[in-house]
Amino acid sequence: MNSVSVIVPVYYGQQYMKNLIEQIESAARLMKQEDTVELIFVNDAPDAPLKENEFSSESIDITVLHT
Repeated sequence: MNSVSVIVPVYYGQQYMKNLIEQIESAARLMKQEDTVELIFVNDAPDAPLKENEFSSESIDITVLHT
């Protein structure tokens, strides 16, 4: 089993996150069934909070970290 982690810094880029999630989901469908993909958003904008429950996916794990 392989796993892939995609780490994305976010600085006022919330408008692009949905499209990015769709792109990662599309790439994950090309992988083997037992492989896992996680997407980690690192929020670098302290006054623009990101809520983890705003972003969901059935095929990839999404985590939001705040700095």
